[in-house]
Amino acid sequence: RDFGFFPNVTRAYTTSRNAMELITTYQLPQPEIFYISRAYQTRHGIGFMSNEDLELNYIPNPLETNVYNEWQGHLRAAPLDLDLLQYALDSDRNFSGTASKNLVITCLDQLTGNLTATAGGALRVFETPEVMAGHLNTAWKGLYFCYGDKATALQSRTSIASYDN
Repeated sequence: RDFGFFPNVTRAYTTSRNAMELITTYQLPQPEIFYISRAYQTRHGIGFMSNEDLELNYIPNPLETNVYNEWQGHLRAAPLDLDLLQYALDSDRNFSGTASKNLVITCLDQLTGNLTATAGGALRVFETPEVMAGHLNTAWKGLYFCYGDKATALQSRTSIASYDN
């Protein structure tokens, strides 16, 4: 809402803003924040979506709930844009401050080719999700990767290396 690309934005706050306000108001303990992203980006409806011109080798989840409708059309998908993800993380830092941060990357099982994303405007192939997450300028407490549609498909990584952008 405050950091998106008008007019195609979610009208609600999708950052940690509301939660952090409640935590401060009620003097609750500092939280641990979990950021969740698919291994690729999606857009339902009109509006800007970076990387839409790049090929994404994936099989859509057969249980996908964002299906075609006459108002929004088809769900669009493209390789993840790490620069936009970094922008979102930086925007949220206005609210989350020093809270511990974790990253969860889902839908890895839906990729049929290499793990790709753009960084610095260039398409890159990443050996592992850990290497991809290391290109984000965020100190992660934990990394979690999901290779299926059940909680048992979630894999945790606690030792995190830092990589040069």
